[in-house]
Amino acid sequence: MRTAFARNVFVPRWLAMGTGPAEPDVTGAVEIGERVAIGTDLRAGYLYQNSPRAELADTSSWTLMQADLYLNVDVSRHLGFYLDTGAYGGFEAWAAMRPYGRPDHRDLLIRAGRFVIPFGLREPNHGAWIREGIGLGPTDRDNALEIALANGRTTAQLAISNGTYGDSFLDANGTGAERRPYEMAVSARLTWQPRIGPLRLLIAASGMANRNASTQNPIFVPALFAGSESATIGQGVNEQRVGLALGAALGRLGYRGEIVGVHDRLRGGDHRSLAGYVSYQELSLTIVRGLDLAATYEFADSDIEFRRGRVDRLGGIVEFVPIPGLELWATVRHSFGDDPDYLIGGSRDDVVVFAHLFL
Repeated sequence: MRTAFARNVFVPRWLAMGTGPAEPDVTGAVEIGERVAIGTDLRAGYLYQNSPRAELADTSSWTLMQADLYLNVDVSRHLGFYLDTGAYGGFEAWAAMRPYGRPDHRDLLIRAGRFVIPFGLREPNHGAWIREGIGLGPTDRDNALEIALANGRTTAQLAISNGTYGDSFLDANGTGAERRPYEMAVSARLTWQPRIGPLRLLIAASGMANRNASTQNPIFVPALFAGSESATIGQGVNEQRVGLALGAALGRLGYRGEIVGVHDRLRGGDHRSLAGYVSYQELSLTIVRGLDLAATYEFADSDIEFRRGRVDRLGGIVEFVPIPGLELWATVRHSFGDDPDYLIGGSRDDVVVFAHLFL
């Protein structure tokens, strides 16, 4: 959900198209009194995917990508509740406590419930390999406890979660012959946003350790586990992730890059160890306020020990925000690599065009 500053100042004054500074819209359309606010996100459009295999059909379909309703309730200056309910498992619900405020530019946040774990930049396009490709897709929320501390331009976050993928709510049953219970996952992120004259930077480092998980990371799915390894996976997987990210903005130019390494060790059989990584690079240019063009490059290697498994994807994006609350977005992407089996998502070419309505 967008903050009051984003809704009332940033979107109308800097994001949406216009010829001059816009006055903040403070009509209170999404605020109910002083303590309750609502928000919405709806993305509907067209999706085309070209399969690299002759025996598989292409995809050409109208689609509803997102339909979310947000509710934020501030019980007091120190306690609040948040709810996000939407299509395709996009569900979050948590309570947050702020023991003290921001007069000294420090803010301590403690929250518990179900939310996206603190890892990486969380690229808004969840179809990017740096998101869905490593298990941070639209349904990959987790039940967790998080502590976050913001101090000026630096933010540190630490969370203990179940470590499950998808929309699973319980971490139960266990793995292995002795049916050991699943163990907790620990994730952390440190973000620093310095400024050097007109140059604005964002530097982030993330880490995650997940013991005795019930399945391997999605990055290893395309070709390495086509049925023969299913029994071994059932014995449990120990996983570590490490991520680095950099963002930079200078005038009309923007850059965002991220790389994540994943290491999975299977508990059963020969204790097989797998290592891979994915990266995302984006260079954007604001033509005029409200109209942006971007070029993207993605790379994934499902197993760095072998020559096979390397894939690349080039893309172009047009983003148009004609008025506050409406975004028109289109991307064309082409994937190429050693073998069609390794293409994350199973498509060679993608065309996505959608209208995004938000409040």
